[in-house]
Amino acid sequence: MGQVISQEVDSLSARLSGSAPSSLGSAHQFSKEASVLSDAVDNTPIPQWQRREMQVQLRAMLRAVNTVIRKLETQLAAENAAVLLQKNGRKELLVDSVETDSLSVLMKTVNQLSAATPLSQVMLLSHQEDSGKILCACQVPKDSPGLAASDWAVAVCRHLGGSAGGSALVAKGTGSSGDITEALRWAEDFGRQKKQL
Repeated sequence: MGQVISQEVDSLSARLSGSAPSSLGSAHQFSKEASVLSDAVDNTPIPQWQRREMQVQLRAMLRAVNTVIRKLETQLAAENAAVLLQKNGRKELLVDSVETDSLSVLMKTVNQLSAATPLSQVMLLSHQEDSGKILCACQVPKDSPGLAASDWAVAVCRHLGGSAGGSALVAKGTGSSGDITEALRWAEDFGRQKKQL
């Protein structure tokens, strides 16, 4: 059994050495395979030295693929932010949607938009059409009068039957809705009302 697992670890290592995953989906799939294999190594009766050797290999692979995932997410977020900046300009209150199934990419897009427009209050939503789930991420400038990111995200996600959390500056959460347009309108109205207080 140890020999079979060792061959699988070597095979996975060869795949990573041959070429790093080029898409977020393939990188996540690789990470998942490495994690499953790591569990198998932990739970298979094999000599301790062999287990340690394989775990070292798997941890190195996971670190490498996690670096690839972070880079791909950052690249995708930069592309999303550029499109949104071109579409919206530098608004004080920016509420829009992005096509992504990753809350991490959504949050990184919010961060990049906020860096490009430091005085803007930014909220992005992403609609998962297959499940009806809506991802939410927001960021507000430091000392933003009347609107804390956590209050904004919690209000929007509760309105969508979900939950959120974060700090006064950044927050994220999830909810559910079949109508992204209504969710965007509600989020913008809430942000506008809080800014006026």
